[in-house]
Amino acid sequence: MRRRLSLIASATTIALATGGCEFDEHPVGTGRARPVVHAVLSTAPNVGQYVVLVERTLTGRIDTHAEVRDPADPITSGNGDAVSGARVEIIRLDSASALTAVGIEDASVRTDQKGAGVYRFLNVDCGPTTCLPNAQPIARGGRYRLRVTLPGSGDVVEGETTVPASPQRIDSLGGTVFDRERDTIRLSWPATPGAHRYALQVQTPYGPFQIFSDTNAITLTGGLRNFLGDRIPLVFVPGFAQNVQIAAVDANYYDYYRSGNDPFTGTGLLTGLRGGTGLFGSFAPIRRGRFEVVAPQDEPIEGTFETVGNQMVLYAVGDGYVSGRFDFSSGTRHGVLGTRTGNRMRLVVLQQAGVNDTLFTAEARVVADTLVVLADGASASVRLLRVR
Repeated sequence: MRRRLSLIASATTIALATGGCEFDEHPVGTGRARPVVHAVLSTAPNVGQYVVLVERTLTGRIDTHAEVRDPADPITSGNGDAVSGARVEIIRLDSASALTAVGIEDASVRTDQKGAGVYRFLNVDCGPTTCLPNAQPIARGGRYRLRVTLPGSGDVVEGETTVPASPQRIDSLGGTVFDRERDTIRLSWPATPGAHRYALQVQTPYGPFQIFSDTNAITLTGGLRNFLGDRIPLVFVPGFAQNVQIAAVDANYYDYYRSGNDPFTGTGLLTGLRGGTGLFGSFAPIRRGRFEVVAPQDEPIEGTFETVGNQMVLYAVGDGYVSGRFDFSSGTRHGVLGTRTGNRMRLVVLQQAGVNDTLFTAEARVVADTLVVLADGASASVRLLRVR
């Protein structure tokens, strides 16, 4: 599609240049905003709170070019159109008490007023005599209804989900070393009542990789690639510790994530909501583990380099790319991604393990058994000696 659009643009440019054509300009009015609601009920352990995000579709009233991100203000800082002052309810449908919880908007209780459109619930049981207004515990096998009443218009968005009845205890896949070029991960898990599909999730430096399975087993090789990512990157990246998880999901979750939003028509997403679009689904982890990803180190730029307790491990990845990690003497670990030409590299040292979370950038080169690193803005380089 990108190539086809590029060719069309080139042909149009030639036609205009040769024919001298001109087009009238007519402003396009803003569209009609629709409510968008996102919420996933999860049975993951130690989740004491969860949120419902309420916003409107973008209609041309807001500049969508900014890429600011603030976890405390996810809608507004992402240039979304947050809906404040809504009444957001989650109702337990399969319980005799039919408990109704009303979410509390973050912006209404924070002194900095961040969190517009973020409605928070507590994943806790009611006490013997009192019940917090936003307390709604998530039960395995429980059925819930989400109801959002919009301010002003009184319009209502509703949806239901049934949480898969996953085991009380999440099985561990075991922490282990995974050699991307030699090893294979073979996963299997018990059938889960209420599961519409099973979701495999792998946390990668480029964001989460997710695929669905309708069976109870799956095999992963080190050559697995994220077919939805730019450049179709490898899922398993040497130098990184990556979480792998299997979870049971309901039909709403499956339909939403297997569909997509058409940027030309604005349609295509499958949603179980009435009166709006988005997701109200459920997610129940079954098995999870953490794998230290490694690979053979055969090229001159590869190896483990150290100086004064600091250690950098580098791997050649594909044609012209590198990955690895940088362990500081303080005990913190940072992922490393970069490009290479011969023995010279351009490295990005990550704050943790995400490609959009940069700690610093640097130029590096390998001279014999020495790695020379010059961070951007630094006046002197750092030399690390190869130890492996």
